[in-house]
Amino acid sequence: LSALNSIFIHHVKTTLSFPGNKTGAVLLFCLFLCNSSYAQTNLLLNGGFEDVNTCTEYESECGVEGWFYLKDVKAQMLSNETNSNLLGSNSFGIFYNWQGYTDFVPVIGTILPCRLQKNNQYTFRGIISARLNPKLILKAGICVGEKFYVPKRPFAMNMQPHPILSLKAVANTNFFEFEYSFIADGTERYLTFGTYIQEDTLGAKKNLSGSQTVSLVLDNFQLIPGNNKETVCADFIANRGKIFVLLMLTAVL
Repeated sequence: LSALNSIFIHHVKTTLSFPGNKTGAVLLFCLFLCNSSYAQTNLLLNGGFEDVNTCTEYESECGVEGWFYLKDVKAQMLSNETNSNLLGSNSFGIFYNWQGYTDFVPVIGTILPCRLQKNNQYTFRGIISARLNPKLILKAGICVGEKFYVPKRPFAMNMQPHPILSLKAVANTNFFEFEYSFIADGTERYLTFGTYIQEDTLGAKKNLSGSQTVSLVLDNFQLIPGNNKETVCADFIANRGKIFVLLMLTAVL
């Protein structure tokens, strides 16, 4: 993973352009992201997980366009036959084992196609459903920074993950909407999404032993500027293509 992170950092610094986001009218990009004049700009690539990366040499799906995940995590595209109005055609299924670690555990990540504007507010939101042992308590979390967050690595020492505390149930579903707002410092290149898990210590419950399976369903990830005049950067389309190619090549390696 350290080598993978180094590859990403090298390519992000050498192949992507971050001239700063434009404010006002960048009509082409607004039309690309906005379905109506009331829609908000989403600065994440493929946040709805609708675009699937297919490896032609294997004639099978390799993953989700624009996103990567840890080697210890199993990922699966999930087709939605119900709740399609809420979730679209596909959702991102994640499966992993919890080994008792209670700090932030990175699950998936993405490279930002545009540099965030310093001192501007942004809101990360999405939809999540989780299945795990009822004796466990799960919170979603986020870390936005110059690198993909990996616990206990030297490059991550100054990075600060945060739990996402704003959570609202979606009526008549097993899903919850989450939301987290932050102020950018202008150096952000990666968004890491993960979880905090701990045992429920209330009552006379016995401690769990061994690893515990956790399954997540994720959808509708968005990174929205607080300034509604902020749109994507001029190199958004070019960076989007470079990121998709980079992550596809990494998935094949």
